[in-house]
Amino acid sequence: MKEDKELQEFRDLLKPPTHFEEGFDWKTVVGAVFIGFLMMPGSMYLQLVIGTGIGPAARWVTIILFAELARRSYSGMKQQEIFLLYYMAGAAMHTPFQGLLWNQYLVQSDAARMLGLTEFIPLWVAPSLESSALLERTLFHRDWLIPILLLIGTQIITRIDQFGLGYALYRITSDVEKLPFPMAPVAALGAAAAWVLSQGRRDREDPAEVLRALRASRGPVLPAAARAGALSRGEVQRYDRDRLHELVDGAAEAFLARGFESCVAAVYAFPGAAAPREIAAEAHRFRSEEGARVHLEAERPRSARDVPGLPRAASDGQVLLALAGRDLLKLTALDPGLWAGEQLAAVAAAWRRETEP
Repeated sequence: MKEDKELQEFRDLLKPPTHFEEGFDWKTVVGAVFIGFLMMPGSMYLQLVIGTGIGPAARWVTIILFAELARRSYSGMKQQEIFLLYYMAGAAMHTPFQGLLWNQYLVQSDAARMLGLTEFIPLWVAPSLESSALLERTLFHRDWLIPILLLIGTQIITRIDQFGLGYALYRITSDVEKLPFPMAPVAALGAAAAWVLSQGRRDREDPAEVLRALRASRGPVLPAAARAGALSRGEVQRYDRDRLHELVDGAAEAFLARGFESCVAAVYAFPGAAAPREIAAEAHRFRSEEGARVHLEAERPRSARDVPGLPRAASDGQVLLALAGRDLLKLTALDPGLWAGEQLAAVAAAWRRETEP
């Protein structure tokens, strides 16, 4: 099947995570209290007074506030914590009990009385005008029991639908058909930007530093075939610490000892006289730049020389190694020859442009 370059570039914006971390802690608990006692009542009040709520601003106000608090307290927030705040703030803005306030107003409104609608409003929507619940202005009354139970039942059914059928359809489109979700990278990269803010590093005020941090948060990458000047690029394989032995069986311990975190691998095909010439590419992510540098020195061929125009890169004409921060690129010409040096450098240059602003 022909590779869709634009679709592949979109998919490469954000790589799937290679490991999972716990994000529920005291910070997210405080965030939930903040959302419940401040953001949600404020949104309900604005909705009733001016007809519109806070909307998406509630999420970003919460995230930026907590990120700034963490920064001022010389602490920090993990991406997992920020995502939980993002999700909770979005869920809280869909305030189901806000409808009960509107319903009790509708029952008592002059417009409903003039049109003679009050007697036709059923009790499962709101208590009647004669109910003491309206006179006492409280929801803690037996006349509100039926509307509240109906509301809770609706919410339960909605959640079952979302986490049942909705999750099943998500797994089909994401894992089976492997279709992109257009707005998912936007939201995720937005949360990543908030995570960058929470780190409190002054040099992140530089747009180039922000871009570098966002690229670093998505994991190791390989350039698209068109960017590397290749005919095609095979399916990208992903490896984490648990699957590393499938790629480098027998050498995995050396990788892990130097702080290996994740890897992506693929094969590029270049035009040849009789058949396409192939280059195997591996991009490894280490825990630190020192770990990546040490591994490059261990893997470096004895006859390797520096590559002109590519700092921190060495090649012997068949194998090329290059560094970019914590990432290490290894390229191997599967059909060695005089052609290999130029194509190895082309792939490495495209990879460097992908990883560095």
